[in-house]
Amino acid sequence: MFRVWHGAWIGETRRRRRDAPHRGVSHGRSPSRSRRFVARRARLRGCAAEASDVDVDDDAVGESAEAFSTATRFTARGTGYYPDASPLEGGFVDRRGKPLRTLQQYLAGKADYVSVAMDAKAFPYGTKLRIHELERKYGRTIEFRVVDTGGAFKGKWTSRIDICTANERASLDATINGTLTIDRVR
Repeated sequence: MFRVWHGAWIGETRRRRRDAPHRGVSHGRSPSRSRRFVARRARLRGCAAEASDVDVDDDAVGESAEAFSTATRFTARGTGYYPDASPLEGGFVDRRGKPLRTLQQYLAGKADYVSVAMDAKAFPYGTKLRIHELERKYGRTIEFRVVDTGGAFKGKWTSRIDICTANERASLDATINGTLTIDRVR
């Protein structure tokens, strides 16, 4: 009797999967379960849910924030570094040989963006980011770009970020060296 029921149950499941409409629902899963699965998989990869699922408060940052459209949100442990010839800091240029741009240069209007270092596999060169804690601290939108990497980032994906600052003192800033909420910008 168990065997017959079991066989009927398997047959019903196969029929349900075959006949299911393919509108974002796969193999009999409800749409909400599929979204939860995608969000969980993204979290495991170190990313966050899609921006449509996340509330973004751009009004608190400034008017120019309207020009940005976010794609993903994630958190990372931040650290600061600065252009220096020492092996620890890595030199004065990014991974393509272009000069590093510091946060202080950007705030003074002398740079188009701020250089950040991350795992090279996490984002392609030049990916634009927004860091909410730093935008709140300085009261304006700041464009960060992933242009650098280092040995400390290999295999860390989006869990670590290094922000380029003007000098050692600036690299020790408490906001930079904390947990940061980051949006990838399209």
